[in-house]
Amino acid sequence: MIDFIYSWYQTKDEPDLWYGRFYKYARPLGTEYTIQKAFTLYRLDAMRTKTDTSTESAPVWSTIATQWNWEQRAKQWAEDDRLDTEIRWKARKLELLEEDWNLGGRLRKIVVRALEDISEACEVDDGEVKLKIPLSHISQAARASSELQRLAADAPTVITKTLTPQVYLPQVEKVE
Repeated sequence: MIDFIYSWYQTKDEPDLWYGRFYKYARPLGTEYTIQKAFTLYRLDAMRTKTDTSTESAPVWSTIATQWNWEQRAKQWAEDDRLDTEIRWKARKLELLEEDWNLGGRLRKIVVRALEDISEACEVDDGEVKLKIPLSHISQAARASSELQRLAADAPTVITKTLTPQVYLPQVEKVE
């Protein structure tokens, strides 16, 4: 089995000290990385922890950052992080869809059972038959079960027919 190595991981000959600095100060900047920002974060952290940085200089950091390709690696980290986040959200979405599908199925069974046992859901009061559960509640439950399962199956629903992507997207004027 081959272990996957991200391109922003420590390289073979990269000193631990400088990789640690890349990891702590440059990598999290991602696409916003500049050597000035990374060095400033380092200096702020050193001030906070009262660490002596008198022997440190921006030109030394710049040379090291260039040598170990910090800019490209920070950008690659940002892209890898974006992809990892996207994968996690897709997995969560699938879990929710499965839960909605199952909930819709259970709700559908309750509606069917209520309709089959309608006589048990009735009471007689002075010769008048009254439902213990209003038909509107049964109807709402049936619609809800259908919507849940349709959403889970990515099928058209009342919701998806009325809400279009244009509702959420800003309108951009065409510039010529």
